[in-house]
Amino acid sequence: MDIQTNKSILNAEHLLALYEAVGWNEENLKNERVVHDIILKADLVTFIYEQKRLVAFGRLNYDGFIAEVKDVMTHPDFRKQGYVSKIMESIINHAGKKYSCIKIVDGGTIPKFYKKFGFLEPRNEKVYYLPLKK
Repeated sequence: MDIQTNKSILNAEHLLALYEAVGWNEENLKNERVVHDIILKADLVTFIYEQKRLVAFGRLNYDGFIAEVKDVMTHPDFRKQGYVSKIMESIINHAGKKYSCIKIVDGGTIPKFYKKFGFLEPRNEKVYYLPLKK
């Protein structure tokens, strides 16, 4: 299980396939160009290939004020094997050298997972979004 962070070896087609495998492209808003931009604009990408197959991914974006963990995912065929924990450890290790705080937005599915890394639940924060494409 080798964690990679070199953007130049992350294949956008492989990442698009992973988004689709986990069900995060059901509206077909992501394509190879969009995914390529996601890779380029991230402060950090961290990922794991197994037998030339992208099985886990996560990224960290930074806007000068807030560092945010995004798109932490594991291919369904590779879940419960510690891949995402390794991804999170890599992201936190990187962030700890550069930022004072990072955040993650969770859809409510695995808050206990993030808590084990020390993430705290916001007391009053709510996330609002505006879908722009249908």
